[in-house]
Amino acid sequence: MFKLLVMIDVKNFLKFEAFEKEAADIIAEYQGRILAAYEIARDPSGSGKEVHLVEFPDRQAYENYRKDQRFDFLNSLRDDAISAVQLFDIIAEKNYG
Repeated sequence: MFKLLVMIDVKNFLKFEAFEKEAADIIAEYQGRILAAYEIARDPSGSGKEVHLVEFPDRQAYENYRKDQRFDFLNSLRDDAISAVQLFDIIAEKNYG
């Protein structure tokens, strides 16, 4: 499995939720899924931060997802919803408990 930690600077949580619903449907078509999503900060303005743990069967499935042309139609919504994204490949899973 190929897993990513995604840190998202959200401009507008209402628009972000609409974008994420569309993106999650596309992720599923590539046998990926959002394993967990955590809102970690919210400002009075409606902006904030969210963290996701995302999984795909392999890196190629993720790369194919990223190239999906449906995102061309979602770019405006994404731009209204998100100011920045940081992606981190998970290179090792650990269990300390």
